[in-house]
Amino acid sequence: HEADLRGVEDGAEEALLRLELAGRSRELAADAVLLATGRRPATDDLGLEAAGIDVDERGAIVVDAGTGEILGARLFHVDAQEVINLIALAMRARTTATQLRDGIWTHPSSTEALNETLGKLAPVE
Repeated sequence: HEADLRGVEDGAEEALLRLELAGRSRELAADAVLLATGRRPATDDLGLEAAGIDVDERGAIVVDAGTGEILGARLFHVDAQEVINLIALAMRARTTATQLRDGIWTHPSSTEALNETLGKLAPVE
C-alpha cells in the first residue's frame, strides 16, 4: 500500500501524520517520526539472489499473503549481517513472518527489532 504524506503536526505527546491512502484522507498518531532521504540500500554485491532472497523496489521484507512465508528482504542498517542470515534461515525453513515476529530475541540485539518490524507488514497479494 502506498500512502502520500500530506503533513506532520508535532505535538507535545505525539506526532500526527496526515496521509492520503487509497484515495482517502487518514490521520496516524505516532510517538516519533523518523525520516530518511537520499539513501539507497547498498545491497547489489551481497549475493542476495544466491541466498534465494527476493527484494521489492522499496527494500521491504516480502511476505506471501496466502502462506505468510517470507519471500525476501533487503536490509540497510548497522547490523544487517546479523538479521539477514536469520531471515535467510527462516526462508529455508519455511518459517512464517508471524512465527518469526513472535519469537523471543536476545537483548540487546538487532534481531529483537523483528517483533516490531514483522508486526507491521502488509502481505503481498
